[in-house]
Amino acid sequence: MKAIKLLPLLLLLAVIFNSCSKSNVKPNTPKTTDTTGPGTTTGIVTGGPGVYVSGYDAAKANSNSLPRVATLWKDGKAYKLSDGTFNAGASSVYADGTNVYVAGFESTKSGIGIAKLWVNGVATNLTDGKYDAKAFSVFVSNGKVYVAGYESSKVLAGAGSYLPVAKLWVNNVATTLSSGAYATSVYVSASDVYVTGSSEIANAMIWKNGVATTLTGSGAQDYPPTSIFVYNKDVYVAGEGYPTNTLDHKWFMKLDSVTKNYLKSDLFVNGSYVYGFPYHIGVIWKNGIADNPVLSEDYQALTYAKSVFVSGGDVYIAGGQQAGMATIWKNGVNTNLSKPNDIAAVYSVFVSGTDVYVAGMATNASGKRVATLWKNGVATNIGNSDNDTSTINLIGGGQASSVFVVKKPA
Repeated sequence: MKAIKLLPLLLLLAVIFNSCSKSNVKPNTPKTTDTTGPGTTTGIVTGGPGVYVSGYDAAKANSNSLPRVATLWKDGKAYKLSDGTFNAGASSVYADGTNVYVAGFESTKSGIGIAKLWVNGVATNLTDGKYDAKAFSVFVSNGKVYVAGYESSKVLAGAGSYLPVAKLWVNNVATTLSSGAYATSVYVSASDVYVTGSSEIANAMIWKNGVATTLTGSGAQDYPPTSIFVYNKDVYVAGEGYPTNTLDHKWFMKLDSVTKNYLKSDLFVNGSYVYGFPYHIGVIWKNGIADNPVLSEDYQALTYAKSVFVSGGDVYIAGGQQAGMATIWKNGVNTNLSKPNDIAAVYSVFVSGTDVYVAGMATNASGKRVATLWKNGVATNIGNSDNDTSTINLIGGGQASSVFVVKKPA
């Protein structure tokens, strides 16, 4: 059975949200108590106009285990969703009416993740903690709250590992999409429910109303797509792939020992230092057809696409390039949000009017990783990692995983 690469997914989460008006939505608010999961809700926050960012900060206690505090920021003010006793993270945020929804997870004492949904800062467990689970994406439409993620099930015979099961929770009731799969992002348009993810058979796939379709083209995808957006009935999915269409010709990067330039090569070359990983590029699927607008055939840098948003016909892609450079593309034209080697990454983009918001992480003046929000290219560190011993040498620290904006009424 093919191993699904979940680690990059857990580190680079991104989610995309509806740009249309949601004045007719009447959210179904889950129960307001959390009786089985670890940690306590320490911040109550309500919806309404504002800039919402979900993610995590690092806890100060027990630096060896690097616990992370699930955090929601509203207009720059932090609200802790967990208390830092156990590892937790907030992957996705969606504000609607007077409610703000956050999807994520919190680990138990034994390290098993519990998929969670916070509503106005109050947690509900979506799983019981028997098997590892995480929630990656939340979307609200027509009074229903949709959450995409996974829950592990039985141990695979002879493999010593658990079988992941892609899940979609609707008003806290779970539906299985596929066994041996992960669900990473959910989007609802009209009466259609779209979910992206990956399986043991296809690393890139999409479920439409529960029916799975494999996303092909641009080579074999090693990483699950992490973002979906629907605009004028066109379905956009962001992910990663290779410049070729066959497994036999995965491109590798090599560094020329003389010119120090990155070149393409499908074989290891004597005399040059060759990076030992597949050369990947950001990919956008539009209605199931792969395109490489992020890099095209320029082989001078690795790129990734983590989030897609369409506004007024313009396509925005949040991702990055090699050397830790955070980048946003608008209709294929890139704008770098950080400098080379600054160690920055972005995971979510949201466009509100003429303002472009990007959520991610960057290094602050102390050289520590911190949750960061860019507005029109200007970065603001919204997290607080300076006094956290777990962020020495960029280990631990904070991250902003998702951004959602509600404009003030005109």
